[in-house]
Amino acid sequence: MRVAMQTVLWMGVCGLGGCQQDAGDASPTDDSSTTVTGADTTGEPDATTGESEPGAADTSSSVTTSTSGVDSGDGPDTGTSSTDGDTPDDTGGADPEDDEDPRGCAAPPKPGTILYASPGYPQKTPQARISAMLADAAKQPIYSPPTYPLGFGPTAKQGVVRIAYDPQDLPDAGVNRIRLTGPITFVDGVRLEIDAGVTLVDAQTSNGTLVDWRGAADKPLRHVTLTVGDACRGEGRRKGKFVVDRQSELDKDLSTRFVWVENAERWLLESVHTLDHPEHVDKTPGEPGDGTGGPVVLFRGLTEATTPRFGVYRNHSNEASAAGWGPNQIAALADTYIGRIWTDGGTALRFESSLDTPGNHRVTAEYIFGQNGNGVVSFSPHTSHSDEVHVSQVFGVSMYAGVTIVKGEGGEFTASSITDGCIVAGDTAQSPKADKPYPGDDPSQTVIYDVSGGGVTTSGIGHSGKFVGGANGDPAVPCSLKIATGAF
Repeated sequence: MRVAMQTVLWMGVCGLGGCQQDAGDASPTDDSSTTVTGADTTGEPDATTGESEPGAADTSSSVTTSTSGVDSGDGPDTGTSSTDGDTPDDTGGADPEDDEDPRGCAAPPKPGTILYASPGYPQKTPQARISAMLADAAKQPIYSPPTYPLGFGPTAKQGVVRIAYDPQDLPDAGVNRIRLTGPITFVDGVRLEIDAGVTLVDAQTSNGTLVDWRGAADKPLRHVTLTVGDACRGEGRRKGKFVVDRQSELDKDLSTRFVWVENAERWLLESVHTLDHPEHVDKTPGEPGDGTGGPVVLFRGLTEATTPRFGVYRNHSNEASAAGWGPNQIAALADTYIGRIWTDGGTALRFESSLDTPGNHRVTAEYIFGQNGNGVVSFSPHTSHSDEVHVSQVFGVSMYAGVTIVKGEGGEFTASSITDGCIVAGDTAQSPKADKPYPGDDPSQTVIYDVSGGGVTTSGIGHSGKFVGGANGDPAVPCSLKIATGAF
């Protein structure tokens, strides 16, 4: 967390513990200015956080105080960043990243931020308007990213666009629901902040992607961020996150993605809650729909040169995925940190290389949770070779399989591991063979399923309850419903 002396105008106090200023109430719809002015023209980073210090807000009635809100640019404390130390989680589990789920309000928009409500952007569709704003923001970089886990993520200054919550409507309603009929296109060196209480609606985009993070074949997309802005809103898993709705208007037979990441370098994707489509079916190509459905986030590259790399993907919660899908499909990824992925339905973390991708390499993931779904973690190489993929702290409740490691069609995972966690049996899992709940009384299958792929170490994974296929985790590892859910 950053503690800094700022001049602020108190606009209200939100209901979360530790919340202070509600940046979403700071008149974001005021059309008197295109940007928030007063940026530090020196561009020198703050000595403590590595982030440029904003100028004082020009207000007519203000007080000087020491604030300790969540800086939406600061990452979790994994031992490599400069944030504060770990704190116990109030649910009874150990939370290693005390600012992963924001407990306070984000800072006001940085001076120089382009606000979504700003005049001067006549584009008729929201996606065209936001894309134009991102292109303009790239010309005025104001944000210096801090150190993210393992040194991954953006390292160059970024221009900032903010979609602010409008207090004239309820959260995720009215003007706080933005319908997208086409993709938002990023350029190098930009940061899109979306306030908690704002929902992006997939209204069947023209190319099946809401956010396009695909670089050109000969030039990667670099230094881009998609994150929450003002985090002081939301309940349950939505707390401190913006929302993406893929249910209300999306045709269940369309293959769609929230974010498509390909040939991107130095990126950050975090703090989002997604509503997937529960009726997406993983059909065989050639059938009506030609392989319908799709992962919420797709990481893909057709060559090693176009594999997404040096990224951070974290704090993504998801609900209502069909069994064949889930919050992500990681077909190709390299040198990336993944943390705190949560899903209700589908598979929480799916490393499934397509037949034409170079696989996954040097990826670190931790704190993965799934409930009422297909699997917590899945390694499925097909014909690709993957190595040095290490996943730890895996937790599941009523999942068809806790950990799945399958032999590919010539591909494999080597020098990789899935370690530590707790899988609890239940009766509301999804069968991977049909996109509907498993028809038995006890659908949970195994803690570790089909390890014929080899090259993957599994250890420290406990289990609780009766498993249809017989549990092959470690019975000496403590495991209970409280343990499985307490880490989240």
